[in-house]
Amino acid sequence: ANHDEARRDIVQYIVGFYNPVRLHSTLGYLSPCAYEAQTDSETT
Repeated sequence: ANHDEARRDIVQYIVGFYNPVRLHSTLGYLSPCAYEAQTDSETT
């Protein structure tokens, strides 16, 4: 794979799994997307 393909694959991983699905202990075992939605609803 060349550099552009590697970059595309990494972005797809972050957008498709890491942010919406993967749970993070630092975020109270929420995904980054769920944590962001929670904090947005608390501040509005």
